[in-house]
Amino acid sequence: MIRPSKVAGTFYPSEPSRLSDAVREYLSNAEETEKCDIVAAAVPHAGYFYSASIAAPAFKAMANASFDTIVIIGHEFGRYAPGIMAVLPEDDVFRTPLGDVHVDTELRDKLLQSDKRIVCSNQSHRQEHTIEVQLPFLQMTHENFKILPVLFGEVTSEHCMRFAELLERVRGSKKLFILSSTDLSHYPPDKIARKLDAKTVAFAERFDIDGLCAWKESAEWHDLTGVETPICSAGGLCVAMHWAQCHGATRTMVLQRGTSFDAGGDASRVVGYSSMLFVK
Repeated sequence: MIRPSKVAGTFYPSEPSRLSDAVREYLSNAEETEKCDIVAAAVPHAGYFYSASIAAPAFKAMANASFDTIVIIGHEFGRYAPGIMAVLPEDDVFRTPLGDVHVDTELRDKLLQSDKRIVCSNQSHRQEHTIEVQLPFLQMTHENFKILPVLFGEVTSEHCMRFAELLERVRGSKKLFILSSTDLSHYPPDKIARKLDAKTVAFAERFDIDGLCAWKESAEWHDLTGVETPICSAGGLCVAMHWAQCHGATRTMVLQRGTSFDAGGDASRVVGYSSMLFVK
């Protein structure tokens, strides 16, 4: 089964040549990073107008990373999916205007057999943009790769670490790369967003999974103006951190940070963004 594009023409161009030209320009304009061994990364997932320039430096650096399968972990269901660790797709192919990307069905099926808290749902995946928007960048930087699209369930430290450990257990000889697809704070004024985002990013810099999970579920930010969440996909970021540490990463490189206000959005109601690399 093929998952058709949901947001081509809204989050990014639907015409193939316009899309490839846009991605190529974002990559060309992105700053170079130091040469390093990257084992995981985090990028935002908003419409390209708002966040692609922040994501592009990470994808530019990742162009030098080799992998057989890239595990892309997007939206999380949190308290709406109690007891669920992760949601995988039944679809075997994700389609974008640049072509088809094949799901690593072998890895998917092994994960499904490894823990009953991992489930399948095409309905969930077909409503989501958080994985799809990363694919055109990967299609422009890599060939002959597969993806494992993941939507996270209930975010706990145990779920995050367990999922990373299951990936290690079932991957066999495949080389995996973990990509966390996440925006940061949602809908506070710009000044509040930047303070919240600095705190969230600091957890990533310290590889502090317990701290990030507790921060996401805490009441500390609930009374701040407009704040819906300090990070929309903490589960994926925590998996990336744990995977990275288990594979020798010792530091987090924060490449870009910003908010939707930087792209001309309303300063009174913004979304925060950051791109990060986890490196040896």
